[in-house]
Amino acid sequence: MLYRNCRNTSEIARLISGLVPVREESYVNDIHGNKPKSFVYTNGKELQTIAANFVKDMMKNGLKVEDIAILSIHRTETNPLHDVAALAGIPLSEKREPNKVWFTSIRKFKGLEAQVVLIVDFRFSEIDDELARRIFYVGCSRANAYLQVAFFKDTEEIKDAELLEKLGIK
Repeated sequence: MLYRNCRNTSEIARLISGLVPVREESYVNDIHGNKPKSFVYTNGKELQTIAANFVKDMMKNGLKVEDIAILSIHRTETNPLHDVAALAGIPLSEKREPNKVWFTSIRKFKGLEAQVVLIVDFRFSEIDDELARRIFYVGCSRANAYLQVAFFKDTEEIKDAELLEKLGIK
């Protein structure tokens, strides 16, 4: 278990420290950045809009395309972004390529990092699932400077309302 966070801003570290047991006082560092943002979508079209806005905003903020990663909790083949060729005019790729946004699964991206990350596919119905939370944690911890999360609202029944509130969803 990693007890010292050397990769993420303190804002990202605070968010992800609630996902798995860590000693928050030593896990959160002194590097500060933007607070992570959360969005909710109910269909593929909404997810495409969230992802396109994410890419557009990151490019406006001066990031290089290679600094952006979109990571799925599940296999990319089951994600609505799988059949999308480009977001905000920038091509997507399921591998690291110049001038393309990398769209892959968290499992394939494990051990890597990106300046900015958009996590997609964390389903409301999985919020209480230990494995899904750990995969989500790994994905969120890949972001160095900025993190956004797009949750898939596949149910109205939520058991862990405290987690949703911490993630900025009420």
